[in-house]
Amino acid sequence: MVPVSTSTLLDQRLCEGDHLIGAVAGEDPGHDHVGIALGDAPLLVGKGQGLRLLVGVVVFGHAKPAGDLPERGGDRGLQGPEPEDPGEPLVAHVPGPEGSVGVRSEDRAGGGVLAAQGVKGALEPAEEFGMSEDREHCGKVGPVPGEKGRGRGMSERGAEVTLDQVVRRFEAKHPVLRGVSLRVAPGEFLVLVGPSGCGKSTTLRMIAGLDEPDEGRVLVDGKAMAGVAPQDRDVAMVFQGYALYPHMTAREILEFPLKMRRIASAERARVVDEVASLLSIGKLLDRRPDQLSGGERQRVAMGRAMVRRPRVFLFDEPLANLDAALRSDIRLEIGSLVRRLGATALYVTHDHTEAMTLADRIAVLDQGKVLQVASPREIYERPATRFVATFVGSPRMNLLPCRREGNQLRCGPLVGPVPSPSLPDAIDVGIRPEHVQVVDDPGADGPWTARGEVLAAEPLGAETHLTVLVGEERIRARLPGFVAYQPREQVTVTLAGAPLHLFDHTTGARLG
Repeated sequence: MVPVSTSTLLDQRLCEGDHLIGAVAGEDPGHDHVGIALGDAPLLVGKGQGLRLLVGVVVFGHAKPAGDLPERGGDRGLQGPEPEDPGEPLVAHVPGPEGSVGVRSEDRAGGGVLAAQGVKGALEPAEEFGMSEDREHCGKVGPVPGEKGRGRGMSERGAEVTLDQVVRRFEAKHPVLRGVSLRVAPGEFLVLVGPSGCGKSTTLRMIAGLDEPDEGRVLVDGKAMAGVAPQDRDVAMVFQGYALYPHMTAREILEFPLKMRRIASAERARVVDEVASLLSIGKLLDRRPDQLSGGERQRVAMGRAMVRRPRVFLFDEPLANLDAALRSDIRLEIGSLVRRLGATALYVTHDHTEAMTLADRIAVLDQGKVLQVASPREIYERPATRFVATFVGSPRMNLLPCRREGNQLRCGPLVGPVPSPSLPDAIDVGIRPEHVQVVDDPGADGPWTARGEVLAAEPLGAETHLTVLVGEERIRARLPGFVAYQPREQVTVTLAGAPLHLFDHTTGARLG
């Protein structure tokens, strides 16, 4: 019997005719496996020792004696006793480090005997399996009308994701993550930004279960994920490289996760058609990946994640391989779809435009540490550190080293009043490019005003980016429309009235 994810069982509803399997050969001496066969395929759901196991066939959620069930290759046949009470109910999921499944035995008042892996100590009462008395819903992922169960539609809210002081080391002296703590609320869209190597993708891999932390905890809906397999986490990941099966059509790729969960073919077709309609790829379902464009491949990759109805989506730079125009279109689709599904999303990108337009909140990372988590507006208008200030925004924020001289603050040729009497002698002053004014007036004078030389002009149509050398400092300005300034031309730069961002020169922390 091959071990299969507990979610393969728990995400479906047992139906009339599903076989219950008793004890089969265990991996460890003195241990037995417990399984359930959906159709003809036995699924391993746990292991235990000295259990009184139910063996039989499901009849509307209860067991009846098995009779002569066929043996299945690789096990020892049916080993458990027949139930003393044919109407004895089954017992379902009890949380454990690797997931647990139980069957009810003599201890009926205590909630059943657990057939589990990695669970120690007293057990809480087990929940009951979601059973379907309506054959129309047998084997389906969605909820049965009027019933409470583990199955769900696409509109269920997302799960809370928590990282608690997570540390990951690939080399002892150079940890990739250094005590990362994050809390992502159900249904929230959190974007992780930072330079290459800061730990963004590693953070996603920890949540997905593709990697394990050396220290700290990852929790989904308050449940620790230590030892929980990726397929059991109710998390789906969309990769930068699409990761599509080259020999399959788009329809087969979308169906594949459902086949792994033993979903009936009619239900698979319904779910795939629904997702294809949402993603506008219905006409592409019979094509293989090499017959699709980059944007179409990314839609198929998103669809493969969506058919599972995960409560958490993880996006690892999904638009990096697309051209600029297509990135804009797919970006809008991702934001709209994730919010429509109500799922929680964590999204990794280098692109500040993606971060600002998609995020409910942005988390800025550098060298394995979280520097700031806030709304896009707060990140932009009140960056917590000098690094955050210069990383978010294009063109990036101007940073000028300044010294206090009495009541004046001198930043090279630019001089203005001290914004606060409590400032240290040495600070860095940040100014967003859109707040820099450039005028062709040699006689202009006043606070925060100086002459400079144009180094470069970059016309972009709706705006022009200008770089001006003022003293020894390069100041970037973002001006509306086309401007007539040319390199080597003398202009006047003024920061008068501009919001000034003040940072400690030594630590880089925001002042005030």
